[in-house]
Amino acid sequence: MTTHERTWKLVDLIDISKLQELMDIFYDVTTIPTAILDADGTVLTMTGWQDICTKFHRVSPRCSLRCRQSDTTIAQQLGEGQQYVAYECANGLVDVAHPILVEGVHVGTVFTGQFLYEPPDIERFRQQAKEFDFDEAAYLEALSRVPIVSREKIAPGLNYLSQFTAMLAAMGSERIRQMETQQSLRESEQNLRVFQSVADNAPDAIAVTDLNHAIIYANRAFRTMTGYGDEVMEMDIHQFYVDDPTHLENVTREVLEQGYWRGALTYKRKDETLVQGYLSVFPIFDAHGHMVSLARIVHDMTEQMQRDRELLELKEQVINAQRAALRELSTPLIPLSNTVVLMPLVGTIDSSRAQQVMETLLEGIATHQATTAILDITGVSVVDTQVANALIQAAQAVKLLGAQVILTGIGPAMAQTLIHLGADMSSVVTRGSLQGAVEDALGVRHRAQVHPNGAETRRHRAPVV
Repeated sequence: MTTHERTWKLVDLIDISKLQELMDIFYDVTTIPTAILDADGTVLTMTGWQDICTKFHRVSPRCSLRCRQSDTTIAQQLGEGQQYVAYECANGLVDVAHPILVEGVHVGTVFTGQFLYEPPDIERFRQQAKEFDFDEAAYLEALSRVPIVSREKIAPGLNYLSQFTAMLAAMGSERIRQMETQQSLRESEQNLRVFQSVADNAPDAIAVTDLNHAIIYANRAFRTMTGYGDEVMEMDIHQFYVDDPTHLENVTREVLEQGYWRGALTYKRKDETLVQGYLSVFPIFDAHGHMVSLARIVHDMTEQMQRDRELLELKEQVINAQRAALRELSTPLIPLSNTVVLMPLVGTIDSSRAQQVMETLLEGIATHQATTAILDITGVSVVDTQVANALIQAAQAVKLLGAQVILTGIGPAMAQTLIHLGADMSSVVTRGSLQGAVEDALGVRHRAQVHPNGAETRRHRAPVV
C-alpha cells in the first residue's frame, strides 16, 4: 500500500511529546487552555483544562454524551472549510476548534476553550448539577474558576493558533513526503537486491556500462566469461570485442535509434581464448527519461556452436555412409569366380548412376583381377540413348583393362529400342539370359550322356577341362 492509499493519523506525522511541551509553554505564557485531538476524538495533548470538564462533564457518562455531540458538531462545521469554529457546547462552555488538514484530509483538531465570553447563568449550571447528580457546591466552585474572556481579548490567541495549526499541517505534509521518499528508497533497495540476486545467479553474462562504455556492473557469469573476475569493473567494454570497431559504433548507433540491438559478437578472454556470444544491448533511463547507461546480456554460444559443428560432422558422416550404402546397393558387384564378376542393375540409370556403374565396375575388375564382367540389365526400366552409350562406354573401358563385358537381360522391347536408337553394340557381347552369360563366362557347355543302346538319355552340363 502506497502512502497516498494509507489513511494517516496525526500521531504518525507529529511528535506528540514535543507537541505537549509546546502547548504547555503556550499555556504558561497566555493562560489559554488547549487540547489536540485526532480525527477519531482521541485526546493527544491537554493543557490548562478546567476541572469543570475533567472532573464533572467528561466523567459523567450521560454528560459526556453532550461533549461528544459538541465534538461532532464542530467537526461538521470544520468540514465546511472554515479557518476555525467557535462553539458553545451543550454544557454551556465555549470551545474554539482549529482543523489540522494534511493533504486535504482532516487528521486532527486543535481546541482552545472551556472559557466564557460573559459571566455564567448560575441557575443553568445549578440545574445541570441536579440533572447529572454532581456535587452542586463543588460543581459551582469549579465553574467559578472558568475564565471569562472577551472576544476581543481572545482574538490574538485564536489567530496564533490558526497559524500554529497551519504549521502543523505543513509539518505533516513534509513528514508524508519524507516517508514516501523513505518508502521509495526501501522499495528501490529491495528491487536492487532482487535484481542483483537474479542477475548474479543468471546463466547468461550481464554487464551495465555508463555512456563512456565503462563497466559499472558485471554479474558472476560475465566476470567468469571474460576471465577477469573483479578486475572487470570500470574496464572499457570494447576491449573485450574482437570484431571490427566500426561495427561496434553501428551497434551503439542502432541502440540509440531503435532502442535495442541483437546479434553475434566474438569476445576475447583474459587468456586470449575466444568466446562466441549472442549479444543483446538496450538502454537504461532515469526517472526523467534520460538515458544513463547501457545494459548488455551475452549468451555464450561457444559450447553450442561446438555441438553444432560436431552434429554437422556427424550428419555428414551419416550422409556419406548412406551414400556409400546406396552406392553399393545401386551398383552391386558380385564375384562369381576368381575371374568373373557380376553386376545386376535395377531401376533408372541417369548420368550420375552411369558414372557410378563405370567406377564400380572398373574398380571391381582391377581388385578381383577379373577377365569377364557380366552386366545384367533385366531390371532396368528404361533404355534410351544415354543408357546405351553408358553401356557401350563401360564395355570399352573394361576392354582397356584386358577384360570383356557380357551384356544380358535385353528383352524384345529393349532390343527394338536399341535398334531404333542406332546404338552401336558391336563391341558388346550379348546373351539372352543371365544363365547363358554365366555359363559362357565360367566356360560351361552342354555334354550329352549316351545310353549303352546308343540312345541319348539326358543332358548335363560339364565344365570344359
